[in-house]
Amino acid sequence: SNNKNKERLDKHPLAAMHAVLQSEFEVGGSVFVKSTRKARLPSRTAAQLSRFPPKCQLSYLSVKQGADESARSFQRVYLAVNRWHALHIESSERTTTPYGQLPGSKGRQPLCHAFNPIQTEGGLIEIAFGLSDGQVMLHNLKQDTLRVLKGPYDQLKQAIKATCIAWIPGNATGLLVGYSNGSVLRFDTRLREFHPNVPRQVSPILFVSKTKTKTNPVKAMLRPTKRAISAILTGSDTCRLAVLGRDGILSIHDVATFACLSAAHSHSGSLTCGAWSADCKYIATGGENDMVSLWDAHSCQELVRCTGHSSFISQVVFDEYRMQLEQYIVVGVAQDGNIASWEFRPSFFAPSSATTSPPSSTTSSPQRSTGKTSEPTATQACESVAPCLSEMQVEHLEPSSIATLSTEALTDVIVRPKGFTIADALGTIGEYELCPASV
Repeated sequence: SNNKNKERLDKHPLAAMHAVLQSEFEVGGSVFVKSTRKARLPSRTAAQLSRFPPKCQLSYLSVKQGADESARSFQRVYLAVNRWHALHIESSERTTTPYGQLPGSKGRQPLCHAFNPIQTEGGLIEIAFGLSDGQVMLHNLKQDTLRVLKGPYDQLKQAIKATCIAWIPGNATGLLVGYSNGSVLRFDTRLREFHPNVPRQVSPILFVSKTKTKTNPVKAMLRPTKRAISAILTGSDTCRLAVLGRDGILSIHDVATFACLSAAHSHSGSLTCGAWSADCKYIATGGENDMVSLWDAHSCQELVRCTGHSSFISQVVFDEYRMQLEQYIVVGVAQDGNIASWEFRPSFFAPSSATTSPPSSTTSSPQRSTGKTSEPTATQACESVAPCLSEMQVEHLEPSSIATLSTEALTDVIVRPKGFTIADALGTIGEYELCPASV
């Protein structure tokens, strides 16, 4: 009986997390090895571990401390991870009690979160997170305050979840929230009142609120498919954002008006994750077709499909720290427990799909705001979604490296200047540091 009990323990999901199959992997010619720091495991019982948890997501923020050159400056790092019914926050300044657990009502789960990249007055650190009941909360780490951002689904009986969240680049109070009913709302965190801002149909594939209000939400968007929003992508381009949905559609919008600039269908299945390149020329997306797709960020044309994974893609990022001149590096993790990287240059694509020439007037990115923004019209919005291309029409790119890091599904990856932080389905966080020999 003792042997049978031991076999059961070895097959337990928590025990499987220690069975890391590979302790190092390569990205862009650099080798990253598993940190000697002990992996952080969720403190949950076997009964709770047997239940399917929400996707474990990571949020990362690095803050430089020191006002001038004479002052001693250092980096303060914040890391947030949602586990079960709590959002845990770790900071480099808290070594004795590394985790802070935010209170929440029973039955509610934090599904998405994001740090505000812009530091407000007094160096305040702010994180926004969405819950399984549709509410959005703001937590100020410096003042240790927590408040609810009033939303449209607080009083509804049907279960509408906040599925993704993102801050608008260059705007300290602009927050974008995606929901499970296919809507995207823009909030101003300074506003305390909420009144419905009903979207109106501006094209066959998009509903947008007609006016800008002085109450939340400032702007509203709804997809007629009413499938959940998977991700809202923002980059260094403060004028454009990309929206991914469970309906398999990638759409690019004007930040101020929500007008649709271009849209396209994925190859098959839902889109689950994505990222902008540092120069905002490309968008990488992952989905349920086990591949990572690269898109032209202006025309929304699919350029190449990256193979190598054998399960749904959980997260994809551009590695801007190892990026060389005109060479892009894309890193993706999937439910097969693998991490893979792909390298490409613009010359890899066909001349017809190159992004060196400026986009045409029909799909060009909007000019930077001059203080007045025109309201979206049917001619500005997408009249249709570009169909997906066949296998023969799109090039396929093999991974430059691939490694199996865990027997559990990998759910998120964060690129750091000297390494990677990776999370799995059980909430375990692993850190991989740059090997000194490869520097």
